[in-house]
Amino acid sequence: MTLEQYLKTTGIQKQAFAETVGVSKGMITHILRGRKYPSVLLALKIQKATEGKVTVHDLLPEGHPARQLLEETHGENADLLRQPVNDDKNNSALEIYKETG
Repeated sequence: MTLEQYLKTTGIQKQAFAETVGVSKGMITHILRGRKYPSVLLALKIQKATEGKVTVHDLLPEGHPARQLLEETHGENADLLRQPVNDDKNNSALEIYKETG
């Protein structure tokens, strides 16, 4: 699911979501319009804030250096980043990233 789809489906305003993940409304607008990509940390915060409905892989295009770095650096944990946050088998993706980073 894209971030835009998530915001529309949930009815969450850009400003409120931006405050939840600790960035400006402008940054969320840039991400939605494809002008900027989030940092890995911001992508993980978005994944956590959306309860895994929007994943790191939804936010970073294939071939994006940050996404490649995550996959290369975290090998076995890369698949966990695709899972919904806080599922019954593991910690959140953000916790896994902090533990292995």
